[in-house]
Amino acid sequence: MFLFYTKALVNSLKVISPNTGYAVCMNHHDYTSGSWSDVLSQETYFNAAVMHNYNNVGNENLDYGSGVILLDSYKYTRKNIQTYQQYFGSTPMLVSEWGGVLGSKSFLGVLSSADMFLALLEGNTYDGIVQQAGIHMLY
Repeated sequence: MFLFYTKALVNSLKVISPNTGYAVCMNHHDYTSGSWSDVLSQETYFNAAVMHNYNNVGNENLDYGSGVILLDSYKYTRKNIQTYQQYFGSTPMLVSEWGGVLGSKSFLGVLSSADMFLALLEGNTYDGIVQQAGIHMLY
């Protein structure tokens, strides 16, 4: 149902402003058949898709589990970009928010952010997919 409205809205806006690019939000956590991202990946009415790439450790404690999650940030981000590419092909990705949730105040959080940034840069340089990435930090 949501697809009907977003498609109608974008098509109406294109009549008013045909040279403006339009992006839609996708859910990189779910590509199962019939899911929002699966259905959206088969559409062509938009110019880019928006992803929020967060690596959530679930708590502020630096323990083994949260450390492993933070140190996997590069791999996690590259996996998200590669999966996106499998479904959306060459459609540009706009990462409007990214970061490490709750682990960002630790030294591992700093390494995590650097790793995610590097993976996003590679998503642009090597893959040509990531066209924009804005970190979301509230301190």
